[in-house]
Amino acid sequence: ACAQIGLQGTVVDEVGAVGPKSSIVVLRIPEVLQKAAPRSLRTPKFSSVRYDREIAVAQGRKDFVIPEAPDGKYRLCAVTDDPAYVGSCDFADPRDSYFDIKNGQVVSRKLALTLRRGTIVEIIVDDPKGLIGDAGFHFRPSLMSSTGEYKVALVTGRSAGQIIYAVTIPRDLFTRLVIDTRLRVTDASGETLKRLVPTSIIAQGGPARLQIRLGVAALDQDLSSRPRKTTP
Repeated sequence: ACAQIGLQGTVVDEVGAVGPKSSIVVLRIPEVLQKAAPRSLRTPKFSSVRYDREIAVAQGRKDFVIPEAPDGKYRLCAVTDDPAYVGSCDFADPRDSYFDIKNGQVVSRKLALTLRRGTIVEIIVDDPKGLIGDAGFHFRPSLMSSTGEYKVALVTGRSAGQIIYAVTIPRDLFTRLVIDTRLRVTDASGETLKRLVPTSIIAQGGPARLQIRLGVAALDQDLSSRPRKTTP
């Protein structure tokens, strides 16, 4: 059965002012699964895997309607391309924004979705041998809170021998770096980091921007059998 969801509201910043240009997305549960989670995390709290609907919202107030949604459990989020802000669902308990559609009933809500200013964490990876890439090894950094919510960092820049990833975290949040890769990863002092579990590297929200420096090298057993396919 399908129903019309009548959803209207505003996107605001943390002090209640009109938020930045954004999009409203509706995620259908259980499409929000652990597909994007680091492999070692068996019960990740949240990661956006697929959007059922997406509606662009200009800066300012905007009414919107999402038609013909099938029965199920959903989550409503506000996202923006502005890296200075944290999406309304990022590092948040998904249960706080669930709603259900049952037997084709109409669900009507008025709400304000909050986009908070955050801390941009840049993860700068020195890769002089070009191990990471389309013809190289998989490398996926993310930041995780103490309660298990996390967000994967995305590639924002490349140069000779270096890749830059970035992710924005709330300014009041304590996170640890998690790295999903087969490569050996070292911190700025040359110490080898654990993989697939939260590492010793901490990113504490607060300033506008933080940087983490890493290095990568192939493990001995991988030197003669380099993979042929993956993306950063």
